[in-house]
Amino acid sequence: MLVYRALFRLAEESSDSAGIIEFGQKYKDAAAQYDPSETDAGLLAKIALARADLSSDLPRAGAYAQQAYEATAAFQPWKTPRNSDPYWLGHYDQKQQERGYRTTRALALEARGWTLCAGGRCPEGEAPIREAVALERTERNLRHLASALEKLGRPSEAAEVSAQALRSVSRSVRRQSSSTMRISRDHTTRCAIRHAADTTAHSIGNQSPQRV
Repeated sequence: MLVYRALFRLAEESSDSAGIIEFGQKYKDAAAQYDPSETDAGLLAKIALARADLSSDLPRAGAYAQQAYEATAAFQPWKTPRNSDPYWLGHYDQKQQERGYRTTRALALEARGWTLCAGGRCPEGEAPIREAVALERTERNLRHLASALEKLGRPSEAAEVSAQALRSVSRSVRRQSSSTMRISRDHTTRCAIRHAADTTAHSIGNQSPQRV
């Protein structure tokens, strides 16, 4: 299960829709065997979105989106995962759980709207995608909203939303660049300190003992 989860996350990071579908499904199936009572709404939504992007097995995409939508209809306090440290839940306060819920709910709404649109039902799909954007704006849900508006014959609105998506990408790239530079500086500093410490230790080790 852990291998499939790692491959799924790699596919996500590289925006590989086919990989998200393949490894997401395998991760889902393995997780269901481990704990059939758990529903990972975020995972279902991500698989549904990838299938809708590729127009792959749209009935299944719609079913997964619907499951995610229903599972996130209301906030539910988190439970400690099976076979986990009993203190696991103590690391996440109410605000963190609520933030996690908003993210997952936004994914579920986006998946519901986009799978409807991919199936030729954009008039029904627009509203859920807009709800997703209002709840947690991302480059992807803005892009999906723009595509939905284009399909609905509203090109000027689509162009405006597309511009918002591009601005979102630009901000994200700047943040990532800043974070990468900071990590690089921190790494360089640590290396310099380690090198200085090693040099000092080596120098002290090579000194001849003083005669009294």
